[in-house]
Formats: sequence, C-alpha cells, structure tokens
Amino acid sequence: MTAAFRARIAKGKYVLRMAAANCWRIFLNGEFLGYGPMRTAHGYALVHERTLCAEREENFLVVEAAAYNVNSYYTILQQPFFGAELEGMDGAPSYSTDDFACFHLDDRVQKIEKYSMQRTFAEAYEMKEGRSAFYLGAGRFPSAETVPVKGPELLESGLSEPTYAPVAAERVVGEGKARIQAPEQYYDDVWFYKGNRWKVDGFAKEEHLLHLLREIQKIAFDGGAGKWREYAFPCNKTGFVSLHVRAKGKAAVYLLFDELHPILPWRMCAVNALKFTLAPGEYELLSFEPYTMMYVKAVVFGDAEAEAPVLLSYENPDVKEFPILPDKEAERIFRAAQETFAQNAVDVLTDCPSRERSGWLCDSYFTAQAEHALTGKSCVERNLLRAYLLAPEPVPCQPFGMLPQCYPSDHFDGSYIANWALWLVLELNGYLARSKDEELVRLFRGKVMRLFFFCAVLRTRTGFWRTSAAGCSSSGAGRTTSRRASIILPTCSIRRRSKRRGSCTARKRSSKKGKSGGARAGAEFQRHVLCGQRRAEERRACPRGEYFRDLPILCLLLRHCRSKEPSRAV
Repeated sequence: MTAAFRARIAKGKYVLRMAAANCWRIFLNGEFLGYGPMRTAHGYALVHERTLCAEREENFLVVEAAAYNVNSYYTILQQPFFGAELEGMDGAPSYSTDDFACFHLDDRVQKIEKYSMQRTFAEAYEMKEGRSAFYLGAGRFPSAETVPVKGPELLESGLSEPTYAPVAAERVVGEGKARIQAPEQYYDDVWFYKGNRWKVDGFAKEEHLLHLLREIQKIAFDGGAGKWREYAFPCNKTGFVSLHVRAKGKAAVYLLFDELHPILPWRMCAVNALKFTLAPGEYELLSFEPYTMMYVKAVVFGDAEAEAPVLLSYENPDVKEFPILPDKEAERIFRAAQETFAQNAVDVLTDCPSRERSGWLCDSYFTAQAEHALTGKSCVERNLLRAYLLAPEPVPCQPFGMLPQCYPSDHFDGSYIANWALWLVLELNGYLARSKDEELVRLFRGKVMRLFFFCAVLRTRTGFWRTSAAGCSSSGAGRTTSRRASIILPTCSIRRRSKRRGSCTARKRSSKKGKSGGARAGAEFQRHVLCGQRRAEERRACPRGEYFRDLPILCLLLRHCRSKEPSRAV
C-alpha cells in the first residue's frame, strides 16, 4: 500500500525532521525534494533532516510512503509508520505529525510481481489523473484513517543528502512501430512470486491483478498501431526515471530499460519495466523506486505523446573533485570507478544499485576503501557497520552467533554464508585503521567472539567447513549451495599454524572453573581464535593463509575484554 501525508503550511523557513517505513519521498508544492529511507537495523530508524523554504502564502508538503510488508534484501520487514515535525524558523509556525492528513494513493497496482527476488515490488499504475493537482492541495485520492503505533528507536543518520541531478538522454538509438503479439514461449521464474523455496513473501501468480512480466513479452517491435523510441544516457546511471506525457485519449505507456544493448527487460532476473495506464490528461510521471539504466525505451499504445525521459540521479554527493588524468584510458577507468562508487554508496555500501541494492559483506570491504579514497570519509561504511552492531541477536531466522551475509535485510529461509561473516572482521580492521574510531569497534567485541565460537563448530578434520543443520546459501538467483555441501575455507584461516610448516595443532578445551564470565569468555576466545589449537591427535596439514590473530582489531577487542570497564555491546 502507498499512502500520502499532506500538510498545509504557511510561508516561511522550516527544519523538517521525519522518519517513515518502508520507502518514502518528499514533495513541496509539487517539487521533488528527496527519497528514503536511509537504512538501518531492525527496531531502529534514521531521522531525515533538511531545511525547507516555503515561498508561497499557502504551501503543501507531501510525503508519500510505500509499505511493502514483505521480506527482502533491500529493506527490512517492519511495521509501517510515519512521523514528522516542522520546526519554524524566524517566526514561522511549527507543525507536528497530527497536522498531516493521510490519503490512500490507489493508482498504484498493489498485487503485482516483485521487481526481483532481492527487492520489493515492480511498479505499474492505473491513473485517472496526474498527481500534480494533489501535490498542490487538490486531487481525487480518498482519505485514509491512521492509528497511533509505537515507532522504532530514532537515530541520527550522519549521512549526507544524496545528489538528485537531472540527467538527460544523450541520443536517440532508434524508433518505430509496436504491436501486441503473444510469443511462442514466455520467460518466467519463481523469484517474482511468493514461494516456499526461498520463503519469499509477496503474491502468488494467481493473485496478481496485472502480470507485468508477461505483458512486456507480448510487445513486438516490427510494426503496428503503437510507437516506440529508444534513448541512451551518457553512461549507466541510477535514479528515478521521469516522463512527461500528453494523453488525448486512453493510453498505455511502457518504459523498458536495461544496462546493456539491446534492451532485455528481464535481464538478471529483474522486471526492468514500468507501466502507466492513463486517462486523457497531462502527466508528469516519476518512478517511485530508483533503477539503473543506460538505455530506456518508451512504448506508447493509444492517443498520447511522450517526451524524452529524464533520469533524476540518486548518488553519494561526497565524491571529491580530482584533476583530469593525462592518460585518456586511465581517465575513463577512473571516472567509471567514481560512478560505480557514487551509485553504490548512498546509505549503505551495496553490491549493485539495480537488482539488489543490498548491503553485502565482502563487497563492502572493498567499497569502504574506495569511500575513504574518493571522499576522505567513512560515513556510509559507519552506517552499515552500525546496522550490523544494532542488529538483534539472533537476526530473525539466523542461528545465534552468525551474522547475515547482507544487511539490513531479512532471510526467512534461514540461509547464511559463514565465510561472508568473517569479512566483517576484516572490514572492522580496515575501518579502525582508516577512521581511528575505537569506540564503535570496541562495541563489536561480543558479536565477534560469538561469531568465532559459531565458526569453530563448522570445522572438520579435512580442513574445510561444513554447513550446519540450518543450511547455507550463496547469493544470486540460480546459484545456491546445497544445504549439505561444504564451504571451502581452510580452517587455518582462523587458527595459528604450528612451527612445522603446513600443519596446525590444537589443545583440549580447558575445564577450569572459578573465573568470571568475562574473563572465561576472553580466555576461550584467545584459545579458540588466537591460538587455534586443537587436540594433538587431530593434527593435520593446512595450506598457508592469512590469520585473524595478526589483526590489530583483535588485539583491541582482547584488551577491552580483559579490562574492567563494563561491556557496552548492544
């Protein structure tokens, strides 16, 4: 469901502070101001703060909020809520949540495919009129009743406001006529629907009011009553695609997009398409969610004219200016690296800005280094690490001690990648060196210790890890590891080698009593992680590897463990 919260405000300057779930966007007198959320852990929400200048005598502030109510790798499953306050400046009045009226935006189709298994729903609209009038105080949308709820704990974001810059199409790639023709065979996959295999929420295929994936496969571009025109942007860009349409009669407008050419709208198991069913009128169309594209094809059926689409970018604004490199090829590579980072580091460090938008470990280990090199900061990395720190223990459907492979997210199938969690330890080590933020790193003591205790259970005599009964998986559609398969990771990566090259030794766990809980935990941690010794009869050969015992972060955590100060772990 998508709702809108609208407030009539007087002329003046204001400071807006707000939070909502799941995703939201802000308009002032019809002008797009921003999108959210800035993501964080279960039970928490980051406060969005910005300054507003309402220049008219009567102004309308609108916040649209989409409550998806499904699990995903993109947003966490949480109770929908909205809260806001407007603090007036220079004599302007102040406003609270009670001053916002709620409306149901019923022009968005609710029962539809998921955009991808990792994200929430695709977008399709059945519009009787544009939303421009609603943003200015009019409009036909029905009012909706609200009830008070207990919201999450609010946190300051510490993040910069993303860049929202219009990007015009660079050239027209082609144009022609289109018609509806059913293909001999449809592409389909289980990722788009509610299912038990991956415990994906959503709607079953028979529940759908519109089958967007099937509809776009019926479009043939070899003549007919419809028309299409394809555009190219300067490079792959991530943001919100907008389109101005004048409809003299009923019309259907499709936007098909892709990162590669020719356009394949279902590439990478994602529905890269938008549909707008329009009544006569003039429309300023804007996608609710951000997408990644270089090529976009506007297809129109009916009596309507569509202008060239414009992409409103959604990027990290902190990238510094760098001089142009004398080598042209090196310059191209460096600018591409800047683009890649900016699109993958808005609120958390993501693996890709398109299909998943997920805060994956391992990916973040490398992107964090790029953040410090390109911005001189570690703000986005800190937000991701804070989310892992604040994550409940255990995370829903995860075994106690294990960390989710990507977060903020929900993995209802119980899957995890054990060696992916170890990347967090490496990233903490790098974060400590880059930021000198010992305070945040110290708070991970408990989680790191429990992670290594969990990993000790997975070790086998062969030098590999085995999966637990809960199972493991690798990311990506069609690339799953069997629940009984082995994770190929030498155990010596978390143990100390003996003096004899290529061998590892172990020591029997001590059964001494009388130590305090913290001291005993520290001793266990040192024996099982830093020493890594097992019983002598289990001695076996292991290849060389990088050892966590050498990381400065573990020395810091052990010092904290041995100190008398109380633990501040969440």
